[in-house]
Parts: sequence; C-alpha cells; structure tokens
Amino acid sequence: MSAIVRYKDRTETKLIILHDSHTRPDVEGAGDVPRWAQMAHSQGLKMGLLGIGYHYIIERDGTVVECRGREKIGSHTPGVNLESIGVCLVGGREEIGGDGVDNFTPSQRQSLLRLLHELRTVYPGVKLRGHSEVQRFRNREAPPCPPIDMDLLREDLDLYAQGFVL
Repeated sequence: MSAIVRYKDRTETKLIILHDSHTRPDVEGAGDVPRWAQMAHSQGLKMGLLGIGYHYIIERDGTVVECRGREKIGSHTPGVNLESIGVCLVGGREEIGGDGVDNFTPSQRQSLLRLLHELRTVYPGVKLRGHSEVQRFRNREAPPCPPIDMDLLREDLDLYAQGFVL
C-alpha cells in the first residue's frame, strides 16, 4: 500500500525564488519533469523531498507547469522553503556542468512575467529573488542560478505591472 503525500500549507509568503534547471536549450521541459520526480524519489527523500520541489516550472515554449499548490511548502531552497514559492525556468546552460547562460525563450519570459505578476497580486509585498541571491554562500564557484540579471527582471516586472508590454 502506498502512502498518500500531503504537503503542508505555508503560514506566510515572503519570497518568490527563481531557479533554472541547469539544462541545455534542447531540453524542452515536459520530458524532463519525470527525471526530476525520479531524482526526488530516489535521492531526495533523504533531504525531505517528496516530489518536485518547485511550485512552478516554465517550459521552453512558455507552458507553466504547476508542480504543487502555491499555498503549499516547497522543497527548492533550504532555509527559506517555509516562506517562499519556487519557480524554475527550463534551460540555463549550453552544456551539462557548463557555465550559466541566459538562453531562455521570449515565450518563457512572457509567461514568467505573467506568473510573477499574478503571484505579487495574490501575495502583496512578496519579494523576488534569484536562487543565487539567497544561497550564493553554499557554493561561490557555481554559476548564478538563474543566469539572468535579477535587477533588470525586477524592473521589467514593475513595468509589466503598470501595463507596459515588454
């Protein structure tokens, strides 16, 4: 008999943490989700992962995949999971183990802005941070996650919220 997985609700939401999947541009997203689920099951259980730790994955074509309810506690950024929502962009590398590279598609960017705007509407005052901005201390040699200009993204999000089309 298999156990039913039940995620607990967050009591507060202070952050949205943006990640990248560290995958090449030829990884579209949907086909890679089972790999993440298998990794979480076989290796992640010892770290408390019951499934994909992100709340949302944004695939290369802009499709937003909800991995767990946004009100639930995630497993994406140790130390801040109890107060954050995790969003992951598929891509971010040209080769496995390579340097981070901003290779995200225009469709991903539009979906990201739309999702972030919706989350800021539901959770007023929530802050947007890149994974590396929160946990760079864990491995200072690692490429930024995600490999994008987070200050520029925050500016774009503010413009998007004002109705500007980007």
